[in-house]
Amino acid sequence: MIDCDFIPSDYHQARRQQRAVKLRGTLISLLVVIMVLWITANRHEVSQASAMLNDVIAQQQQLAVHLAKKDAMEAEKNRLRDRQRLMEQFERHASLVVVLGDISRRLPETVVLTHVSFQSASLRRYAPASPDKATAPPGVEATATAAKEPAEPAVVTRIIMSAFANEVSEAIRCAAALERSPLVAHVQMELKGETVWSGRKGHQFELDCELMDQSGSDE
Repeated sequence: MIDCDFIPSDYHQARRQQRAVKLRGTLISLLVVIMVLWITANRHEVSQASAMLNDVIAQQQQLAVHLAKKDAMEAEKNRLRDRQRLMEQFERHASLVVVLGDISRRLPETVVLTHVSFQSASLRRYAPASPDKATAPPGVEATATAAKEPAEPAVVTRIIMSAFANEVSEAIRCAAALERSPLVAHVQMELKGETVWSGRKGHQFELDCELMDQSGSDE
């Protein structure tokens, strides 16, 4: 038996077009939803990456600050270590606390120290032997060679002070007071001429003296 379809073909074509439009609309809506979800997730990941990047930059800056502090502390440590070694070297022969205390008590009230420096013992005794000894003629006596050699320099620590005084007589009086100190010797004074210090006009001079060895002293 042959089925007869009395519905017009235009109706079936219109239904197919409607189903195709619905399917396309559904697919487009699904694609829009997927795009919105992807954009949202992408923005979230970008914000997280930006926050992590900011944290990394902050950590790098903090690390740079810590490294700078570490370098400064290392430099300060080396400086203090050098000062400690210098103080230990001076303490072997002369106490700087005792010397500076004695000098401050002997300075006249009108004299002001502007600079103080120390010179440690000479290291020339560690220098290698002179090549003249190796090239000396074979006929020269050993006693004659020894007589020509200079004596080994004594171990001396010096203190050099720059000072300011209103009058030259005050500078001379200051040098004389240091000469009477049992802690220093061979005081040499050198006038540097007139100058202005802290708004006062006066004379600048320099004192150079040797520190006496205090080893075995009661102080």
